[in-house]
Amino acid sequence: MNNRLSLYERSKDFLWTDEYISANMLEAHLNPDIDAASRNKKTILKTVNWIDSVLPKKGSLLDLGCGPGLYAQEFSQKGYAVTGFDISKRSIEYAIKSAQEKKLPITYINGDYINSKVKGTFDAAVCIYCDFGALIPSEQKAFLKNVHDALKDDGVLIFDVFGFGLSSTKKESRTWEYNDGPGFMSSTKHFIMSEVVFFEKEKVWGSRNIVSTENSIKEYTTWDTMYDEDSISALLEKNGFTVQEINTSLISANTFTSEDVLFIKAVKK
Repeated sequence: MNNRLSLYERSKDFLWTDEYISANMLEAHLNPDIDAASRNKKTILKTVNWIDSVLPKKGSLLDLGCGPGLYAQEFSQKGYAVTGFDISKRSIEYAIKSAQEKKLPITYINGDYINSKVKGTFDAAVCIYCDFGALIPSEQKAFLKNVHDALKDDGVLIFDVFGFGLSSTKKESRTWEYNDGPGFMSSTKHFIMSEVVFFEKEKVWGSRNIVSTENSIKEYTTWDTMYDEDSISALLEKNGFTVQEINTSLISANTFTSEDVLFIKAVKK
């Protein structure tokens, strides 16, 4: 890792579609007591109840980045006609099985919501767990275009992003570690070289993990963009949405990420 991570650099390897890592991601999703992958059960219910209170009706709802369906199931039980969309095949397979077992009429789609059009028209769309800020600018533009096209006139988009308080829980670093056996990112003994970089002008944190085993070298990059109310409102206005409400009180203290999270309710123009 001789070169510093470049702004908005993407790796060819992807955490959410890796055959081994996705199994560990699913396990983290399903742990109701932690905030990794999905938030803890109490926060999930608090979030769903708030979203339900601000949506104009219990119509059709698109859950983008639905993972194993934890939010989708709650919305379905409240009377919404839910479609879940996620890039992780493993998570979607779990979600389908779980919905069948609970006899919930949820439609699940395995796909990439950046490069694939979502078929149908919806009263509302949600994207939860700061996924929007994990997208680089070109992906954000594509995401908002796809959501805009998928929503009915005056349809509602609700999503969350990190506030500037994320910087109080992150710091720039370069580290390495050796694991003499399986770990979260590899099934065999491996080295992990990690880098965290902050780009002040863009208000974005970049993370890179290079995982080296006897047989392969894989690289995974992730991004976290921070916003305040003015910056996220301006971005949405440029892309066909008007902000109606911003809630900053849904996320309590946690040990995984920052509690400084903005939930945005925006309406399609």
